[in-house]
Amino acid sequence: MPGYFLIPQVLDNQPESLRRFTQKVKQVLDGLILTGNIIPVGPGQFTIPVGQVALTFEYNTATVRKVGTIPAGRIACRSRVVLTEAFTDPTSTLTIGTLAVPDRFMLATDSALYLGGEFELAIQDDIGSTTDVYLTLNAAVGETTGSGVVVVEY
Repeated sequence: MPGYFLIPQVLDNQPESLRRFTQKVKQVLDGLILTGNIIPVGPGQFTIPVGQVALTFEYNTATVRKVGTIPAGRIACRSRVVLTEAFTDPTSTLTIGTLAVPDRFMLATDSALYLGGEFELAIQDDIGSTTDVYLTLNAAVGETTGSGVVVVEY
């Protein structure tokens, strides 16, 4: 049962454009409820469950590693890189994505590994089918330090 309600009598007294807009919002909410991207908890209230896939990495780990799998019908909403130790070479980069599109969730230019710290990117990526997420790490040849965690929330 949807967690929102519409009072038909009130809508009947509104301009046609508002009625169409309200019906469109209802269709969107119904679709999100069916896919599990939002869960109704009461009239007008929703909770948005957030799942995540995460992986730790170091400068000397394999260049392409599977982070995890996002289920079909979800929306990837944020990518994060949290560095526990900064890389030393400014040419070291990473991307987060799929095997087909290695930077689908984060471009190499969205983080600066040599600066350390945390890098976060808000995304809105509809996951149409079950999707494996991969980290592609391109550590510079002379790199001697660097580690962290990548996270993709959905």
